[in-house]
Amino acid sequence: MEKEDDFLDEPSSPAKKSDSDEFEGRRLVDLSLLHNVPLNIIVELGRTDLNVKDLLTLHVGSTIELNKLAGEPLEFIISDRIAAKGEVVVLNEKFALRLTDIIDPLASEREQP
Repeated sequence: MEKEDDFLDEPSSPAKKSDSDEFEGRRLVDLSLLHNVPLNIIVELGRTDLNVKDLLTLHVGSTIELNKLAGEPLEFIISDRIAAKGEVVVLNEKFALRLTDIIDPLASEREQP
């Protein structure tokens, strides 16, 4: 079964194609060339603003309040774009992110000014 991620959202060209090269009007793309491309992935817990005075008073044990509420979804950011949202889980004694929502990249581009 083909994965939907392996398809372009553009309509296929009118060039001669076999049925195996199309799925729901989209061209099949071989993504294997991209498998080893490194990506910078960030999971953002939240943000805050500090002035230099407050920054200089921080020490071990200091607490910094973030703009997110406890239980609010975290953002999974790839190349400066929100790609998904999720929640923190512990997996083999390490923190991990369980994806709860995958953001449509085309919808987020349309929302950009």
